[in-house]
Amino acid sequence: YIQTRKVEDTVKNIEKIIETDKSDKLIIVSTHAFIAQKIARIMRHNLISTEIYHAVIVTDDSPQRFWMVNADAIFVPTTKTKESLQTLFTEENRLVPNIKVAPYPINPKYCQPLEPSILYNKVEQVTPENPQ
Repeated sequence: YIQTRKVEDTVKNIEKIIETDKSDKLIIVSTHAFIAQKIARIMRHNLISTEIYHAVIVTDDSPQRFWMVNADAIFVPTTKTKESLQTLFTEENRLVPNIKVAPYPINPKYCQPLEPSILYNKVEQVTPENPQ
């Protein structure tokens, strides 16, 4: 909680970037939930006069509440995570942001067909209901 409340240093850093670049608009991409929450707080309280567009990239495929950030766009790796986050926002009577599915890029050298038995084993390992 305290990590997301202390925004003074973040505001100073953003203002330094704006001053250096002479920007009248800013795009901030957050890849960490606590940073995303800080940016959302800064925007909510209008602590910076420059127009900010905030995009959040969810870096794990689990719909945790800490990713529930008021942002212009939230990018998630799967439809399941998107739907889960939408449900969480709705359950808390919060405005559901623009959530987009953008799967993680995979290096082509790892994109090889697996033998059926190996593929089955891997699918079993990532199935939440499976005790494996």
